[in-house]
Amino acid sequence: MNILNKIKTYITKHKIISSVVLIAIIIIGIYLFSRNGKVTYTTSVVATTTLKEEVSVTGKVQASDSVNLAFERTGSVSFINAEVGDRVYRGQTIIALSNADLVADVAQKEASVKQAEAKLAELERGARPEELVISEIQVTSAKTNVGEAERSLADAISDAYLKSDDAIRNKVDQFFTNPRTANPQLIFQTDFQLESDIEQGRVVVEQILVNWLTKQSASVTYIDKGNTASKDVVVIQSFLDKVAFAVNGLAPSSNITQTSIDTWKAAVSLARTNVNSSASGLTNALDSLKTAQSALLVAESQLALINAGTATEQIAGQEAVLSQAKANVLASQAQLAKTILRSPLDGILTKQEAKYGQIVAAGSIIAGVISDKAYEIEGYIPEADIAKVHIGDEANVTLDAYGSEVLFKVSVTSIDPAETMMDGVATYKTIFTFTSQDERIRSGMTANIDIVTKTKEGVIAVPARAIQSKLGKKYVTILQDGVTSEVEVKLGIKASDGGVEIVSGLEVGDIIVISK
Repeated sequence: MNILNKIKTYITKHKIISSVVLIAIIIIGIYLFSRNGKVTYTTSVVATTTLKEEVSVTGKVQASDSVNLAFERTGSVSFINAEVGDRVYRGQTIIALSNADLVADVAQKEASVKQAEAKLAELERGARPEELVISEIQVTSAKTNVGEAERSLADAISDAYLKSDDAIRNKVDQFFTNPRTANPQLIFQTDFQLESDIEQGRVVVEQILVNWLTKQSASVTYIDKGNTASKDVVVIQSFLDKVAFAVNGLAPSSNITQTSIDTWKAAVSLARTNVNSSASGLTNALDSLKTAQSALLVAESQLALINAGTATEQIAGQEAVLSQAKANVLASQAQLAKTILRSPLDGILTKQEAKYGQIVAAGSIIAGVISDKAYEIEGYIPEADIAKVHIGDEANVTLDAYGSEVLFKVSVTSIDPAETMMDGVATYKTIFTFTSQDERIRSGMTANIDIVTKTKEGVIAVPARAIQSKLGKKYVTILQDGVTSEVEVKLGIKASDGGVEIVSGLEVGDIIVISK
């Protein structure tokens, strides 16, 4: 351009205006520029290489097996056998609820099975005269036992009433005003909610005491009377627990002396002791009556069978009794099993929220176990890439905890057939399993996964930036003898490093233009 400027200056200076001369000068300038200007290119020689097509996704490490545990029934925690972080084994007891009554029930049902089995064997053998006499004596004895058990239960119910009445109306009512009305009031102040619960509870227990004798005189079975009394005593025990909590938290003030507080504490403590004792006696008497009634039923059944002879129908009937007894055992064992929380797999206890004496509600998750032997990664692949991924594909993984230099190997083991919408995009949950276990792997770690979906060796490839698109076709610029020209190409796979396979259009040794 310096030459053109000099020519232009010369023309102006010498007043040369001819258009012919001007055109000639432009042609000369273009010629000189084309000879002196140099166009440079960034080029690459076409060669064969190995391409790997990859899909990248982020996921989370998780245990291949994990489970949350809950009881199937409500109860009080009585046994804890493992804490968070402990290794547990399949079938190992982790937590148990109070179940003495269920253990006894199972034992009783198992005894009934043995009795039924023995009776069936006896029927199949045939009865003897002396056995008839013995069976009659057993029935008589069993009836006597039932009568004694009923009297013992009646005494226990009466004792429970007397001790409950004394506990409430004598020992507790001393720090109430209007205790037997619909609006009893504590004469001291405590936590608002606790005070409200105690005052409302006093109304409830008064109603229990008022109705106690009426309910016990009703024409119901002794078992029903015992169950009713037991339920009422539980309510009274709960009420006394709250009262004890309130009284034990009192401090002397201008309205209450330490002597009064000590007197109340002693009274409440004795009240609870008496009621708890009566509750225990009531439970034992009720269980004894149930046992006696069961024994009577068995004895009467045995006598009836002896009197009826050993007909085929009798044997079949006893077989049914035996089957029922066995079913009862299974039912009782099932109920007992619901009080024991066992690990369903070998692994590590990750959650344990039980405390001794805690009341655990049925269905409330209280423990969790994960397998410590196998870890996997859960990731979500967008629909744009999912067609490239297949079960069995291998992948390289880095974990944020260890940086990009530490590689782990995984393989695709499952792909959900249904989509999962994430931020409006359809994705597919994919599970990757580590090909070998490593103690560095922990549940919850963030994983960066590069899935090798296709590998091709010995293919022609060029950088993606060397490819241009025109009218729906792909072109590459080649340089030959200093002259460039465009060549149409067909593309194959695209590698993660930016290389693109050229299926046709180029040959090994061609020089392509990447940029000018």
